[in-house]
Amino acid sequence: MIQRNNSPAPKRRGAPAGNRNACTHGYYSKGFIENARRRIQEVTGFTGIDGELFLSIYRMQLVIKHDPDNVRVQQRAMASFMDMVRRKYDVGHRDVNDLAAAMNKVRHDFALPPETLERLRSC
Repeated sequence: MIQRNNSPAPKRRGAPAGNRNACTHGYYSKGFIENARRRIQEVTGFTGIDGELFLSIYRMQLVIKHDPDNVRVQQRAMASFMDMVRRKYDVGHRDVNDLAAAMNKVRHDFALPPETLERLRSC
């Protein structure tokens, strides 16, 4: 005797197609990232890893401003930022002193004049 499988078809996992719930404040939006990257390059002249570091700082500020309770996203953004700092300044993962020095370099290397910051805010 042949048995028939009468169980329902397996459901597709994840959100329905076109769902943008994870795009809170544009943080995950590819369009947001590309537009921000382009604006940063036009206004600051930062490209490559410098541009990515500045974009990372910008994205962290947005998350803190618009979703201050979302610690998980803040931690992920900070981890990504620290990873880029380590790569740019060639700092080992366990070298705390060099990491502190690299963070001071970031503050110095990415300091922008007030006019430039104002142009970025107005974009």
